[in-house]
Amino acid sequence: MSTFTLFALFAADIIVLVVLSGTTLWLVNRRRNMGACQLVAASIPVVAAINLLVAYLMYRLIDDGSQQMQDAQKSVSMCVFLASLCITYLLIRRKLGASSNRAFLLTLGLLAAHVAWSLVIAMGIMRPVLIEAFVIPTAGVAPTFYGYHLQQSCDNCGYLVVASPVHRSFDGVAASPIPQAVTLICPNCGDFLTLPAGSRLASGERLLADKTRTPHRWDMLVFENPEARQIRYIKRVVGLPSERVQIVDGEVVINGKVATKVPSELGQPPVCDDLWFPLHDTRYIVKRMNPNGPRWMTGPRSDWRQAGAGWACEKSAEEPQQVLEYTGPIDSRLPYNQTTRSYHSWKPVGDVRLDLEVASLTGEAEAALEIRRIIGSQTVAFVIKPDSTAGIQIDEQEAKLVSLPNALAGSLMRVSVRDGKAMLYQNERLVAMTNVPTRPDQTSSMPCLVNITANKCSIQLDRIAIWRDIYFTTIGKMDDFSPAPGWVMLGDNTDQSKDSRFFGRIPEDHYVGVAGWRYLPLSRWHSF
Repeated sequence: MSTFTLFALFAADIIVLVVLSGTTLWLVNRRRNMGACQLVAASIPVVAAINLLVAYLMYRLIDDGSQQMQDAQKSVSMCVFLASLCITYLLIRRKLGASSNRAFLLTLGLLAAHVAWSLVIAMGIMRPVLIEAFVIPTAGVAPTFYGYHLQQSCDNCGYLVVASPVHRSFDGVAASPIPQAVTLICPNCGDFLTLPAGSRLASGERLLADKTRTPHRWDMLVFENPEARQIRYIKRVVGLPSERVQIVDGEVVINGKVATKVPSELGQPPVCDDLWFPLHDTRYIVKRMNPNGPRWMTGPRSDWRQAGAGWACEKSAEEPQQVLEYTGPIDSRLPYNQTTRSYHSWKPVGDVRLDLEVASLTGEAEAALEIRRIIGSQTVAFVIKPDSTAGIQIDEQEAKLVSLPNALAGSLMRVSVRDGKAMLYQNERLVAMTNVPTRPDQTSSMPCLVNITANKCSIQLDRIAIWRDIYFTTIGKMDDFSPAPGWVMLGDNTDQSKDSRFFGRIPEDHYVGVAGWRYLPLSRWHSF
């Protein structure tokens, strides 16, 4: 939480208080015969709701692990509280003509009424019926939600490196200074960065659980731990009641079929975006190239060149096909786990996504930009042509081209292979989709290769970002759930998650709510 954000919240609260004071003055001037007690009683619900919101946000929920910030938050909250009391006292004293003693007693009465009303709102209505706040304590659902964690911006590229401080699976940790220095690796550029001893952990993220929503597959669900119901967990719903659920090669299989995370028809936006995990993003410009870090590389005679945060290539008669290849690993490791032992155990991941911000694409009729995903002998190619047509090609099959709904220049093109489907999007709209069959010679241990080819064209890309799909891991033989009542729940960070693989299905009466909004930190605000 930045100082600017804190100041903005304080300013907003002051504005609300001024508006409230003005409204109260207007009521007094309009109805001079209204008694002080009536005015106080009429103002209770409005003022109490405002006080509850301000106190809850600024005094309890805002916490970035900094002692100075916590002290500042408490000071600001106290100032707002005292200002509210002073305004109330002055209104009663001057506008209603009450004596100082009577105004003081009425102010105290108003304060007591506000506290009581706030408790009624928070405990009697909001919490048991509508929403409930929840703090992420551990690493089991990273990187969708962070528990207490280490974080520091990379000096080399500016990427925010986030890692678990936990050295044993499933442990939660208090927000206290780390006892010794920790060295992290930036997943975006491969550079090393060190957090000195005494660095404070960032607090677990905050979310609001919607207690009125019916859980569906892929929802994040807050529930009571079956082994200790006073403890609440948050995990992802992967299996519904009466379904057979299996975990096979990182995928969730329901009644013998892969549970897909793809749109049902053309024209729809992407789904389950929070289950794409970032690998590399060129918008974080690297100052010093690390030979061991993930990056895009060109051949010895290539005309590809870095252009700001992206890449560009000019048409060449001598080399009609110019290849740009991604050299980073595409596997199941989560950078969040780099401080744990599980980080050294990984599997190749074949479901990938590329986002390309296209500034320009020019060329003759046969020109094309081709994005390829290669596993073994199978190639999935996405073909984008300068005339704003595009298609998907599997191996040597001819691509069926479709017209893009918008011009290429300035558009965001997304290509992905996920759950047996190849998909092509323009500006978050699905424009082409086809099945990707599994070849008999493919195995789960084969690495995935990704490259971009400028074929007889000139191209400028303002940004390239590559992602990989979630990979659910198994523990021993805990990968098969027979049909039964209750939900099957898995953490997004399955290497560090205690979930249904340990305590089985979650009974429906353990339901608390579906994750609706992540509200803190504000930089990661998101609705689900």
